[in-house]
Amino acid sequence: MEKLKIGTIVRGFGIKGEVKIKILTDLPEDRFKVNRKLIAILDGKEKNLTVLSLRFHQNHALVTFEGYPDLSAVEPLVRSDLYLPITEIDVEKEEGFYPFQLVGLTAVDPESNIIGVVSEVLPTNANDVLRIKTQGKDILVPYVPVFIKNVDLKKKTIQVVLLEGMR
Repeated sequence: MEKLKIGTIVRGFGIKGEVKIKILTDLPEDRFKVNRKLIAILDGKEKNLTVLSLRFHQNHALVTFEGYPDLSAVEPLVRSDLYLPITEIDVEKEEGFYPFQLVGLTAVDPESNIIGVVSEVLPTNANDVLRIKTQGKDILVPYVPVFIKNVDLKKKTIQVVLLEGMR
């Protein structure tokens, strides 16, 4: 099952089972909403969680989960990464694109000539970078407006402008 990483549990918060979560999503009110089913992964082990409550404090989400009533109960969850199953995301309703939507798109130049296929989206501190698999080699293209002109999910294409030497 494909998943979207939305946060990391930093530590327990208070005595009533809340956890402090570093938010890694631009829609925390939706991603951590009450009754939302999440997946926590720590050391390769998965746990299914259901959100009972949500509030925000100093740029973090404070969340309680079903079955975790106090601070000692949430201790095994600390440092877990939290994921939302991609099937739970309404991509039609949201703006922008997720990396999983870009993989497999055919990269074309402004004249609609095929460059290759996006094989991977590499996250970096500045911006994502697309790995485009061509017949000869892989091309790395920063996902910024200078290079990426249009994404058409219906046609399964991404229009890319390459500078001299990028091919």
